[in-house]
Amino acid sequence: MGLPSVLALACLLASIVFVLLATTLSSHGLVNRLEQKTRARLLAEAAVQRCLLKLRTNPEFGLQPGDGLTVTLPGNPEGAQGEIHFEPSCNNLAGAEARPSANGLSVPAHCALLIASGRSRSQLSRLQVLVRRSEFPYVLASQGPVVSAGATRVGSLPEAGQSQLQPGHLASNSGLEQAVELGPDSFVSGDLRAVGGVVLAPQATVAGQTLAHSSQVQLPKIDLRGYDPLQTGTPFQDLPVLTGDQSLAGTCRCSTDMTVQGHLELHGASLFVDGDLTVSRGISGAGLLVVMGRTQVAQGIQIEGDQAVLLSRGTVSLTGSGVKSSQFHGLVYTEGGFLAQQVSITGTFIASGSDAPTRIQDSQLLYDPGVTHLELDASGSVLMPGSPGNGKAAKAPVRTSTRSARGAWVSAASLYPDDSGRELFNLNDFLSQGQPMEVVSWREDP
Repeated sequence: MGLPSVLALACLLASIVFVLLATTLSSHGLVNRLEQKTRARLLAEAAVQRCLLKLRTNPEFGLQPGDGLTVTLPGNPEGAQGEIHFEPSCNNLAGAEARPSANGLSVPAHCALLIASGRSRSQLSRLQVLVRRSEFPYVLASQGPVVSAGATRVGSLPEAGQSQLQPGHLASNSGLEQAVELGPDSFVSGDLRAVGGVVLAPQATVAGQTLAHSSQVQLPKIDLRGYDPLQTGTPFQDLPVLTGDQSLAGTCRCSTDMTVQGHLELHGASLFVDGDLTVSRGISGAGLLVVMGRTQVAQGIQIEGDQAVLLSRGTVSLTGSGVKSSQFHGLVYTEGGFLAQQVSITGTFIASGSDAPTRIQDSQLLYDPGVTHLELDASGSVLMPGSPGNGKAAKAPVRTSTRSARGAWVSAASLYPDDSGRELFNLNDFLSQGQPMEVVSWREDP
C-alpha cells in the first residue's frame, strides 16, 4: 500500500473517530437533559403532594398573601427544587361558587388550583393540577352497630355496559363485639370496617378486606336547623299537618308532625318538617327533605333517575315491597337509627351521632357519589307565597292537591338568572378537614 493510500485511510479513520466522539457527546448531553427534565418533573410533583397534605390539615392554606411552599429532594443537583405559590395558584375549597385565579383561570367551587414548578439545572417542569376533597367513600357508615338480615347486597353501581357490582364499603364505629352482623346470603362487594368485632354468617361474603377492631371513620355532622326557612328568612309555604297525596315545589315548611296519607311527590322542593314525617304511600321526585324528628316512609319508594336528600334527626325507616319495585336514589343522613326493608337504595347512607343500630333486611344498597350534591335545574316552575296563580305563569304548574300548598307559579329561571340552578345541599361542606384530597385534572405544560 502506497503512502497516499495510507494517508487516505488515516483520514477516514480520524473522521470516523470524530463522528463517534461527537455522537457520544451529543447523546450524553441528551441523556443529561432528559435526566434533569425528569428530576424537575418529580420535584414539581413532590410540591403538589406536599401542598395536598398541607391543604388536608389546614384548608385555609393559600388564602393569605405570600402563602406557598418549596420542596427539595436528596440526590438532586444544588439549587434544584419544586415550588408552589398562591397567586397564581388558588384555594377555593371553601367557596360556594367558581372564582377566577390570578392568571384568569376559573376555579370551581370546593376546589383548589395548584400551579407547581420544578427546576433542576437548566430544565424546568410546570404542572397545573385541579383538586378537591374526596367524595364520602362509604355506601353505609354508621356510628352504631350494623345488622344485616336476608339477602342484603352492598356495593357500588356497575360500570357502563356491565352487570357486576363494583366495590362498595361498609363501616361501623360501634365498639361492640358484634359491631357488624351479616346474616345468611349477605354480600359486601368492598371492605368491611368496624371499631368492634365482626360476625359473619356461614353464607355471608365480604369481597374486600374485613377490618375488625379498626380505627373510627370520621362521619359528617350536619346542622339540620340551618335549613329551617324561619332561620334563613326564605319565603315558604306553611303546610297542613295532615294531608292526602301531596305534590310540592318551592320551599315548604310544616310547624309540627306531618302525616301524608298518600303519596309525596317532589318537584325540586325543599321541605322542612319541625317534627316527625310519616308518608304512607312512598316518595318520588327530586328535592330536599329535612325532618327534625323521625322519618317513616312505607309502601315503597319510587325514585328513578331523580335524586333526593333526606336529612333526619330521628330514626329513618324506609319500607318497600321488594328491591325491584321499590327504589330510592339519593342521600340519607340520620342522627338516629336507620331501617331499610325490601328496598333498593342507590346513594350514600350515614347514621351519625347515635349508637342506635342500623338494620338492613332483604335490601340492596349501591354507592353513587353523585348524590352527595343536590343541585336543581332552574328551568321549571316554582310555587311562591301569595294568592293562587292567575294563569300567567311562565310555565304550566305541576299537579297539586286541594289541601296542598297554595301560591303563584313563577319561572324558576327568574329567581336564578345565571341559569346555574340552585344548590340545595353539598355533603363536602360537612366533611372533616382530614378528608383526603383527590385530583380532578392534571396537565403538564411542555
